Amino acid sequence: MKTLLVIACYCMLTSSLAQQAPDFSINTDGKSVLRIQYQSNSRVRPLFTYTHKVLPYGNNQRRDSDSIPLGSGEKFIHFQVATPQRALLTIANRGSVIYLLPNDTLTLVIDLSPATTWGSYHFYGKGAAITQYYFDQARSLTRIPERTRALLANHTATLPQYAQRMDSLLQVEQQFLKNYLTQHTLPDWFVEQEQQQILYNDATYRANAVLYRRFIKMDSIDAVPKDFFAFVTPSLLNNQSAAHLADYQSFINNYFWHIYHQQKPANQSFKFFPALADKQLSGLAWEVFMARYIGQLLADAPTEGESLLKHYYPTFRHKLWLDSLTAYYENAYTLKPGQLAPKFALEDNRDSLTYLNEFRGNVIYVSFWFTGCAPCRQEMPFENELVTYFAGKPVKIVNICVNSTREDWAKVSNLYKLQTVNLFANKAWATTLISKYNVRAYPHYVLIDQAGKVVKNNCARPSGEAKREIEALLQ
Repeated sequence: MKTLLVIACYCMLTSSLAQQAPDFSINTDGKSVLRIQYQSNSRVRPLFTYTHKVLPYGNNQRRDSDSIPLGSGEKFIHFQVATPQRALLTIANRGSVIYLLPNDTLTLVIDLSPATTWGSYHFYGKGAAITQYYFDQARSLTRIPERTRALLANHTATLPQYAQRMDSLLQVEQQFLKNYLTQHTLPDWFVEQEQQQILYNDATYRANAVLYRRFIKMDSIDAVPKDFFAFVTPSLLNNQSAAHLADYQSFINNYFWHIYHQQKPANQSFKFFPALADKQLSGLAWEVFMARYIGQLLADAPTEGESLLKHYYPTFRHKLWLDSLTAYYENAYTLKPGQLAPKFALEDNRDSLTYLNEFRGNVIYVSFWFTGCAPCRQEMPFENELVTYFAGKPVKIVNICVNSTREDWAKVSNLYKLQTVNLFANKAWATTLISKYNVRAYPHYVLIDQAGKVVKNNCARPSGEAKREIEALLQ
């Protein structure tokens, strides 16, 4: 009786806490824990988790080499979360979204015996009811909505057809939430947030589809219907209450890239984006976007990032974000100048293995990229220009494709007629190289000298000062 009373009190406390709106202020040092209590596991099952952290930019956590051991026990997964947010959890490719809160533990109790289905699971903690909603949604719709949206861009013939199918999916997802609330109770604050989350997940995939089709399917700018972005209203674009949502920030970034390519501005994106943000965004929406954008430049183009940081620092109310960004990127790239570059043996486009040691005696300029990365593809013509410029000189321009399929790697390579040493990293090699080269954002460039030692990890882009930095080593 005493035990039952304790459990009842715990459940009442959890329910009470869940009804209270959590603190959505952004703390770049926030942490959350997922505890998995598994029973009767008859085989080793792959475990996958992914979080898209709003700040700092590029600090997403992807664990795809984990597993649930045999038998019964506990497994703890620690996440860095800047604010209450969604994450992805699958066990043996089955699962859905989980809801994480800073300084909290979400517990999953799951029976994995052969006699039970995967549906034999229970969640406990402040985010339990919300997580249950996401799992019920995935089971009802047969797939997590964002996965369906990602597939639609590739499997729909035209953007008008894509927009129609996206409209249908949006209605299905909104109707599911409405029906769910007739039978279940969810916190009012979450219902309001989820309504925005659904809209911004839809919006970010629509904007990304335009970029994807332009750089992968090679659509022209004219292929975008004039009314395709009619859903983008000033209130959707400049939304203070959604500033902490990763999907909102992704939507803004993708939409700005569309405007950039549509207008073909004379200035570079690192000048165009801040000017566009100054015009289109305000308040917290502006601050989070600019903090992410400055962080992106600190990772991808440090010179430009430091210039923007210096210019905008006095404007920020939340200067702690910028301070933590600076500290994060100073410590992020632990592969320091003078260290031997980590070795690799990777497949090339002739089905042969290529080794880093083969290039000893050359200046080596390495690019890490993946096929879904629009900024990576934008640099490819400039990479080809480097190959032409340094022809006949002891310089090797090396592309390493990670986190992609061989088919997509070959497709993108052919589309851009890559002249570089073009290499593919399988899952095992990708995990190793991303770790050893401290790859935090894409594209990621590394400059290596003739002795095989790192000159600079996270160096200049081909469209930037790469040519000058390579020439300096030749001299």
